[in-house]
Amino acid sequence: YGLFTLESEEQGEKIRFFLMKNIVGVDSSRVLRKYDMKGSTADREVLRKDPTAIDKGRTLKDTDFLKVERKLHVTSFVSGWMEQSAKLDAGFLRDQGLIDYSLFVVVIRIASNEMNLLDSSFIPKVNEPNAYYKIGIIDFLQLFNFMKKVEKATKQIQYFDPNRDVSSQDPVRYAERFKKFMIRILNEEYDGRTSSGRESMEKSKLEIDIR
Repeated sequence: YGLFTLESEEQGEKIRFFLMKNIVGVDSSRVLRKYDMKGSTADREVLRKDPTAIDKGRTLKDTDFLKVERKLHVTSFVSGWMEQSAKLDAGFLRDQGLIDYSLFVVVIRIASNEMNLLDSSFIPKVNEPNAYYKIGIIDFLQLFNFMKKVEKATKQIQYFDPNRDVSSQDPVRYAERFKKFMIRILNEEYDGRTSSGRESMEKSKLEIDIR
């Protein structure tokens, strides 16, 4: 994994690209649901137009998550750790002038006899047996450039609402909205007891990869 440059000797053209680990990390048959969330609920819904989207394996969005999952069902220990990580990550991306990044959440089912597939990047979903989250930040290389400013204005004009919270925002507002959304989906603690296996996993080194 890393940052690479591909250069054409004939044309002198350079193409730079990232090579990164797949966040999901398992085959698609184990994926129950997946969400791409930017912290905005304006036009961020798939199921309203396509009620069969989950069965088709389509990627859902912010409003879908709030309706289907309501929140990230993790323990208070994990919740606090994730909130702090999200604040640090959003602050870093804000300072780089970046927008359009998403929280990518995948709900995965791992059978009891497949526990060897688990590592510290699998976060237990405490309200669903044998279910786990894989979570990462994706699409984080977009600058708030002229085209993104035009996109923001166009959508606000389209809805006759200059204050409409469309996806494209300046880096400061984008980061604040992202952090508030994370707090919203983490703001309830889980009071139930976890199994000893899940307790040991949550105390181990957890990872939210920036992908």
